[in-house]
Amino acid sequence: MINAISAVVASGLMGAQLVLTLVLLRGEICPGQRGRIHKVLWGLVFAWLVIVPLDVWSLLPFVTLAGFAVMAKTGKTREKGPLPLLYLSNALAVLVWIIGAAQGALLEVIAQVFTTGLVGAAISHLALVQARSRLQAFHRILPVVGLVSAIGLMLTMLAAALAIPEAQLESEAGRVGMMSGLLLAGVACWVVHLVTQKPAQKVLVAAALTCISFSSVMVGAFI
Repeated sequence: MINAISAVVASGLMGAQLVLTLVLLRGEICPGQRGRIHKVLWGLVFAWLVIVPLDVWSLLPFVTLAGFAVMAKTGKTREKGPLPLLYLSNALAVLVWIIGAAQGALLEVIAQVFTTGLVGAAISHLALVQARSRLQAFHRILPVVGLVSAIGLMLTMLAAALAIPEAQLESEAGRVGMMSGLLLAGVACWVVHLVTQKPAQKVLVAAALTCISFSSVMVGAFI
C-alpha cells in the first residue's frame, strides 16, 4: 500500500508539473494569473516533500521545484525566470516516475501511465481553478484527459482481475466494486461543469481528485 501511495502521488505530481509548465510558458495569462499559479506551485512542492520518506528519489524534484518557486519572478517567468531549474525539476520528476515504473510488472506500468494522466490532470485542474485561470481550453481538456485515463485504468484493473483465480476473485469482488465506484464518482464530479456549461467549481474538482486518488491507490495495491 505504501508503494502504491508513493507511485500515485509521484505520478500525479509529475503530470501536474508538466501541465503547469505548459501553462506558464505557452498560456496567454496576465501577471496576476501568473503570480497565482506560482503560489499554487508551493502545493506541489509540499506534496513532493511529504512523499520523500516513502521514496527518497522524490527529494530531487522537491529541491529543484522549491528553488524555482523561490527564485521565479511573478510577471516574467517566460523571459527572465529560472526556467532551466523548472526544466530540471520536470526531468527529475520524470526520472522518479521511471524508477518507480521500472520496478513493476507490465500491468503495473500500464496502470501507472493511466494514473499519471488521471491524477496529474486532476491536480493541475484544481491548481488552475485555485489560481482563477481564465484559460478555458484547459478547463475543458483536462477533464476529458481524465475521463480517457479513467477508462484505461478501469480496463487495466479488469485485466488484472481476470488473471486472479476464480475462487480468490469472489473474495475481491467488493474491493473491485469499491475501486470502480470511487473512480466513477470522481469522474462524475469532475465533468459536471462540462455538462452544465458552467465554470468549474473548486469543491467539485477537489472532490473528484480525492475520489480519484483513493481509487488509484487501491488499484495500484490491487494490481
